[in-house]
Amino acid sequence: MVEVLAALVPGAGLGPHPDALAGDGGPSGRDDDIGFLVAAIAPDALREGAAADADGLFGALLACPPTDPDDPVRYPGWHEYHRARERRGGGVPLEASLYTELVELAARVGLPFPAEVA
Repeated sequence: MVEVLAALVPGAGLGPHPDALAGDGGPSGRDDDIGFLVAAIAPDALREGAAADADGLFGALLACPPTDPDDPVRYPGWHEYHRARERRGGGVPLEASLYTELVELAARVGLPFPAEVA
């Protein structure tokens, strides 16, 4: 089903094609004909209480003792979730020149631009 949604539907390469297996990963032909699928699911939209159950599941995972005390157990997306939460609260760090460029671009097209956060 994953291949149907991520390759067949978008028209990407299907299955282990000989060209893909012989490729070096570079843009040389069929080995870069890769499709993808992005699925966003709101657990509580599927079943009431699913988000709370997910909190319990991931909480149990995070509570596992790490093999390296300096590297706690995490799950895929944990770092990105926390970084996004920080950015929503404190803004996205930008070089001064990029911020100026974006402010000027927004002004040219008539869009408001958020004020700089110190």
